[in-house]
Amino acid sequence: KQICNCSRLSVCGLRKQRRRKQRGKQRSQPWKIEINIWHCFLKCYNSCIMARPYQLQSEDCFYHITSRGNDRKKIFLNDNDFKKFLEYILTAKGKYDFYLFAYVLMSNHYHLLIKTTKPNLSRIIHYINGSYTTYLNVKRGRTGHLFQGRYKSLVIDADSYFKELTKYIHLNPIRAKMAENPEDYKWRI
Repeated sequence: KQICNCSRLSVCGLRKQRRRKQRGKQRSQPWKIEINIWHCFLKCYNSCIMARPYQLQSEDCFYHITSRGNDRKKIFLNDNDFKKFLEYILTAKGKYDFYLFAYVLMSNHYHLLIKTTKPNLSRIIHYINGSYTTYLNVKRGRTGHLFQGRYKSLVIDADSYFKELTKYIHLNPIRAKMAENPEDYKWRI
């Protein structure tokens, strides 16, 4: 009787048990078979079934984009890093044609409010995050991820939520006690 149809049968040990049974060396350990079945199920579930959630990409949509540093570590260490990140945003703006309405660059994350003209949000963020990660890795002599997981994007309604979101973005440095007034923090627009 085949218990699992996945390609990971060798991982969970069911093939070995079949071979032992055919050779007549099978010991009666039903608990071991049950554990192997669960092990196989979890491997299949985590690798075959669980995919990343779909991120909606459409033209003429407003998005609230956020991305955080890995382990909540700083991604901007000095003013040159902030400037370089803004350069990458401007380059992406010319390359992928989108509108940037508001942004704030905090020490360990950033917020963007953009409107796309084409369904290319993932390309935009891939360019910005990838270019900045490469820049920082070369500059600091490090390797690996800079950002924690995938960026987060929320499609927003321009009529009802646009004003609240810009307010949230501009007040972010104040909530983090990085500035007294929004005008005092220079890495926002």
